[in-house]
Parts: sequence; C-alpha cells; structure tokens
Amino acid sequence: MTFGESIRFQRLKNNMSQKALADVLFVTPQSISKWENDLSEPDFEIINALTKVFKVSYDALFKGHSDISYDGVLYTAIKDSRMKINYNVIIYFISFLSVALMFTSVYLYTTELPFVYFSSFLGVNILLTIYLIILFKWKLTIDQNPEALFDIYNHKIIFHKDQKEIEMSYVKTLKVERYTIKNGIRIFENTGIVSIKLITGKKILVRDVLDIKDVQVIFDKIKKM
Repeated sequence: MTFGESIRFQRLKNNMSQKALADVLFVTPQSISKWENDLSEPDFEIINALTKVFKVSYDALFKGHSDISYDGVLYTAIKDSRMKINYNVIIYFISFLSVALMFTSVYLYTTELPFVYFSSFLGVNILLTIYLIILFKWKLTIDQNPEALFDIYNHKIIFHKDQKEIEMSYVKTLKVERYTIKNGIRIFENTGIVSIKLITGKKILVRDVLDIKDVQVIFDKIKKM
C-alpha cells in the first residue's frame, strides 16, 4: 500500500469525503486527490495533522493496510481559468491588427501600387479573421465549462457540464496532450486537452485542462488495473 492509498483508507475508515478532510486541513479537495493518487505528498505539518484527524500513529499512517476496493472519485480535472484572460488579450490584439490591415488594404486598393500588395494584405486579413473565429469558439468553451470539468473513477468518467457518464469499457481511444500550434495556444506548460473517442465513433473534446500531466498519470494507472 502506498502512502496515498493509506491516506485514502484512513479517510474512508473515518467516513470522510475528500472535501470534508480538505476543510479540516484547510487545503483544497484537489490537494487531497493528489495525495491519494501519489501525485504529490503533504508536508510534515499536514502529515502531523492527519495523524490527529485519523487518531493514528505515524507508523499506521505510513504503513497502513487495506483490502477494501475503492470505487469513488480518483481525480477531479479542473479547468485552467488563466486561459480565459489569455484568450481575451489575444482576441483584442488580433482584432486591432485585423482592422489595421483592413484599412491598409483599402488604402492600397486606391493607390497605383501593384495589385499584389493589396491581395497580400487582404489574404493575411482573411487568415486572421479565421483565427479570430477559432479563438472566439475556444473562449466560449471555457466560459461555458464549470470549474470542475470531469471526475475520473476506476471504471467511468463523469462530465460536470452535462452530468454525462461514460463507462471506460466504451472508450476506444483516450489522448491527453499539452497544447501545440495545431490544437491550441501553448502558454502554460501543464495545460492541455483531453480527447476521447468512443466505440460508437463519437468524439469528446475537453479543452483547457489544468495539470494535464497528473490527468495522464491517473489514466495510465487505470489502464494497468
């Protein structure tokens, strides 16, 4: 049993939810989830507090043993709200640049300069407009998504936005990727996208997922079960 599994065992033994334990320790439920999944470890002060909350010794906490199978939430994926600010900044900048290029294109059209100048500026402006539409779509997505995007269980995923539940057995492919030039704006190193393809052919895309590396670790653990 790992240290994280021992924390989970003691929490369940004391009939506490992740949120209840988080409130007692003055941390977030996400912190509890990370500890229980061995994605990070609490500092000594928290460990000391855990022994008092669970009324166990350090030895029992670190070397706990349990044959209980856990069917609760393994991890809750959170959206990176910082991306909303970046979308706004980039949209404003490109909008300003697009308007400037439009006026420049009109001016060039009225001059005696070669037509290639006008067509070049117009072409760039069209590309910027297309990119703006894509950015607006991404911004709308992050605006509509709740703070908690989805819960990962051993055998299923539950999406918070529409409370849709998907059994792992229906998942054909599951990809966890950091943003690249092809699928988003890579500003933060640990923010990315989760794409799921079901055996029915339907695709589910979740953007702006925070701590994307942790999400990958959780899915990798489930695959090994």
